[in-house]
Amino acid sequence: MAKTCKSAEAAALVATAALLLALGERPALAREQGTEQGRNACMPDVFRLCNAFIPNPEQIIACLQQNVSTLSPACREVMDGAAQP
Repeated sequence: MAKTCKSAEAAALVATAALLLALGERPALAREQGTEQGRNACMPDVFRLCNAFIPNPEQIIACLQQNVSTLSPACREVMDGAAQP
C-alpha cells in the first residue's frame, strides 16, 4: 500500500512539474492563468486525457488543445486564456 501511494505521489509530482513547464512556456497563460489555481484546474484533465505525454510540456499543451471540447470548464477557461495574445 505504501509503495502504491509513493508511486502515485511521484506521478503527481512529475505531472505537476510538466504542467508548470507547459504553463510557463505560454506567455499569455503564464500571465493570465499561470497560477496555482490555473494549474489545479487542468491537472485532472492532464491525467485523464494526456497522461501519455507526461512529462513533455509541449505535448501536454497540444493534447489539451486537441481535446478542448472534452476539458473541464475550469481547464477550458485556462486554455482559452492561453490562446489570447
